[in-house]
Amino acid sequence: MALEATLRNSGSKRSPLGLDICSFAPSRAGAGSLSGSGVRRRGRPFWKAAESGRSIVQPRSTMSRRYDSRTTIFSPEGRLYQVEYAMEAIGHAGTCLGILANDGVLLAAERRNIHKLLDEVFFSEKIYKLNQDMACSVAGITSDANVLTNELRLIAQRYLLQYQEPIPCEQLVTALCDIKQAYTQFGGKRPFGVSLLYIGWDKHYGFQLYQSDPSGNYGGWKATCIGNNSAAAVSMLKQDYKEGDMTLKSALALAIKVLNKTMDVSKLSAEKVEIATLTRENGKTIIRVLKQKEVEVLIKKHEQEEAKAERASEEKRIRGSLHVPRPLSPLGAMAEAPLLLLLLSASHGAAGARSLGTSEPSFIAKSEDRLFKHLFEDYERWVRPVEHLNDTIKVKFGLAISQLVDVDEKNQLMTTNVWLKQEWVDVKLKWDPKDYAGITSIRVPSASLWIPDIVLYDNADGHFEGTSTKAIVKHDGTIVWTPPANFKSSCTIDVTYFPFDLQNCSMKFGSYSVPKEEDTMDTQGSEEPRNTLEAALNSVRYIIRHIVKENEVHEVVEDWQFIAQLLDP
Repeated sequence: MALEATLRNSGSKRSPLGLDICSFAPSRAGAGSLSGSGVRRRGRPFWKAAESGRSIVQPRSTMSRRYDSRTTIFSPEGRLYQVEYAMEAIGHAGTCLGILANDGVLLAAERRNIHKLLDEVFFSEKIYKLNQDMACSVAGITSDANVLTNELRLIAQRYLLQYQEPIPCEQLVTALCDIKQAYTQFGGKRPFGVSLLYIGWDKHYGFQLYQSDPSGNYGGWKATCIGNNSAAAVSMLKQDYKEGDMTLKSALALAIKVLNKTMDVSKLSAEKVEIATLTRENGKTIIRVLKQKEVEVLIKKHEQEEAKAERASEEKRIRGSLHVPRPLSPLGAMAEAPLLLLLLSASHGAAGARSLGTSEPSFIAKSEDRLFKHLFEDYERWVRPVEHLNDTIKVKFGLAISQLVDVDEKNQLMTTNVWLKQEWVDVKLKWDPKDYAGITSIRVPSASLWIPDIVLYDNADGHFEGTSTKAIVKHDGTIVWTPPANFKSSCTIDVTYFPFDLQNCSMKFGSYSVPKEEDTMDTQGSEEPRNTLEAALNSVRYIIRHIVKENEVHEVVEDWQFIAQLLDP
């Protein structure tokens, strides 16, 4: 029966959600007539057939998603989810911080768009100049930031044209926040996914620092941070900010310290940091973006101060562990000097560190952190770790089958859980344990290292879990990596003599990309896998009697073949 939807003005109602409820009637009345009710949304009714004479409105099961998808609808808890999601996007952006000092104000930001072909003259990723007295830093969606910064410049120019004087800092921030707040009220529009830090100077309040978020809220700050790891950065600023004694020089040092601790990099570099300062000289406001060389000087100075503080802390721990009294006279200081020198020289060894009490977790952790920064500062995992181009890398390779999961006779497949042991030397990852509290080995995620591309050639359908494991890196450059894997390899099964058949299943490993004259594989430890196999086969109908290895040399790649003999009991 064809139905005709008509809105009855006399009987129209309003649902608890504020939506128009309309009734639907058939074109012809009859014994089998149906009536229904529905909700009209943007001209398209959503209705549900019901018994004759009744009007039923049934909300969708995803009613909670209505508050999620619409900007202008409050949730029952009084929240605007789209505004909260916009703030969440800012938490994944690069770190930006601002610090207010007595003689100026600064902005420091993390740069993520780094490329040697990028024109630094025409490109600024994080910091923008608004007028002669103000600048801002952004965290969030860059395209949204470009729109808002252009609007800020227009507002400032209109004010200057109308009143013949620069716009006050807070008035400019308020004007933009009114626009951002309006985008949380209009349907069909989304909030701006960007937060801004503003620095400026005016004749009313001097140097100022403001922060605004996508909701249109803003506030004045002495020091604050937005973006990634902002909570940790704010905690450090709260601890180290010296109110009343903060100069621009000390603010720069504090900014470098905070970025070094909060940025997700192994070592802070000048190309990843953008810093701008705002000062007053001869009655004029000077906004200056620091060059990379100036940032490098600040970073080196911070590293020197950090190393000095670490040495002082080490000496203090040594004195405290031996309960050495403070010298009361110059003679006592002279008598203590040889003993202190001996203790400092002995503390570089692991045994000396343990005997002198320097093997505390914090000391070892700092030493290991320093070692990681030293090793991976310029490490590139895509480059072969050799000193000379013609050098070869010898990889020791071993296979241990932990479980024979299944043997599929129909599809001729063998499923196994194995451990692959690989060992090689990386010449770029060597260090002297004496320089790092006696640390002789560290554990590094395999995704950060150069690893041999050894694969199973006849893998039918399996997955490799090696990237989720860590490798042991020793001080002489030796790397031991034992990743697990689940292989589903092809296995030709002959059932002619079933149930007295003996099957040979081979697993062939090798590299597709590296010629054998560059990398050499050496199989190792066939006895150990054999013992492992005997203890792991309680749930399958086949028993592996022994495993043998065969070497096959092709034109460019050297392969190793492991043959598992399966015997039906």
